[in-house]
Amino acid sequence: MTTESLRNLCLFYTLDGLRDGLTHFSGSSRAALIYAIKPGDPVCVYDPQHLLQGHEPILKELYLQSNQWRKDVAEEVLQKMLSGHIHAEKNLQLAGLISHGGRSRSIFYQMWFTEHHPDMCSIGPTECWLEHAAWLLSHDFATQDPLYLRTSGNVLREYATHAVRDYIIDQMNVIPGWDTQIRVYPILDAVLGISRTREERSWPLGELAFVEPKTIVEIEFLARFPLLEQPSLNNFKHVRKLLQSVENSELKLISDGKTIVGIAA
Repeated sequence: MTTESLRNLCLFYTLDGLRDGLTHFSGSSRAALIYAIKPGDPVCVYDPQHLLQGHEPILKELYLQSNQWRKDVAEEVLQKMLSGHIHAEKNLQLAGLISHGGRSRSIFYQMWFTEHHPDMCSIGPTECWLEHAAWLLSHDFATQDPLYLRTSGNVLREYATHAVRDYIIDQMNVIPGWDTQIRVYPILDAVLGISRTREERSWPLGELAFVEPKTIVEIEFLARFPLLEQPSLNNFKHVRKLLQSVENSELKLISDGKTIVGIAA
């Protein structure tokens, strides 16, 4: 198999896995990629579902009428980067699209795109998803191992929980020196479990707030459960019943990431 054939298969499997994963996460989604393997290469577009249609004028201005995108990071900087590292390229802020990409030693430039659905409460997880796609494609282009061609697509297909977790961790890291005791994965599992649990045929409506254990003492509780009687976060039915006490109010259930500690405003 030639190098070009390997790269084309990498592109196909990576984009297909990304598109499928995003579709299950946020509704029917397309994906596209703009890339250049080497600094002097012409820009290439991989857009099998015509996601970028209608954006040609701004893309032409960015990538054909200007060479600034080639100069933003010097080639010498990329060559000094460790293998596996990637220099992130931020969202291009195109209307109706979410984009994120990166530069590495194996691919000089890549920018991934997907749809910005109007009902999204946050595009952060999707940006993390696209960032991971850029990292995986760079890795595949570097290794060029035909035995693992489908791996990146499968990883991106199942990346939903990890994308949310990565975004939450990124936001928490904005606070310098915060050594958090909260574990994100168990909380996400609990939120998903509670959100699927009905009570008297009704879906959950109340608010559940997660607070660092060391800052719990600063909260003025309206009601606080005794330490040995605090309901476990994994007891979805119990937590769902407790949510009824804070529905349609400014009150919240307070959790330390493991149990429900009490109710506060």
